[in-house]
Amino acid sequence: MKTSSWFTKLPSGHVGIGISRGVPAGFEHLANYRKLAPGPWFKSCSSPARYLERYFGDILAKLDPRQVVADLKRLAGEAEPVMVCWEHPPPSPSWCHRALVSAWLFKTIGVAVPELGHEDAGFGWQHPKLHPTLKDSSSPVQARLNLGPSTQRSLAFAYPSMALRCSQPFGRVSFLFCRVDLQSTRPRIDSRARRWKSHPASLRRGAD
Repeated sequence: MKTSSWFTKLPSGHVGIGISRGVPAGFEHLANYRKLAPGPWFKSCSSPARYLERYFGDILAKLDPRQVVADLKRLAGEAEPVMVCWEHPPPSPSWCHRALVSAWLFKTIGVAVPELGHEDAGFGWQHPKLHPTLKDSSSPVQARLNLGPSTQRSLAFAYPSMALRCSQPFGRVSFLFCRVDLQSTRPRIDSRARRWKSHPASLRRGAD
């Protein structure tokens, strides 16, 4: 499985499957897997980090990565599926959400999805169409969110250094911030975490 652009000529044995909100003229004959398309907010996000938060929280958290892979392979038949979107491949500087799909699939189920024709450039969180600021795992993205358990699990699997604002209590501890451990899918307590008594009212307040 690979990623590419709608406008890249695919080699024999490969079939393009759209993951964009729209389809360019002349490509209507190709399948478009709308489950991986971004939401209507895709042009209004203030930063790549905000786009990541929305895409993982609104889109990927609701999907089963194994089912997504199975669906794409089914649509491709005997060919290799290539997830395509509007942005041109490298050296075009435009980043694309297809890189986020690559990161999500690799971190959740270990499926490596490189860019077609740029396989040596990396996949997952080193995918060449990922925005440079999202490749820097030493600078966690600060996400001021109230996330449900499924969204937390999706981000925990997929983003290696995400600081999250959590409203759900873990046992007797409600986190002001939690940080995803690189070696675990369980959040570990940040030094700024506050221990609160197990009182329903205080737990409902979350981090505020």
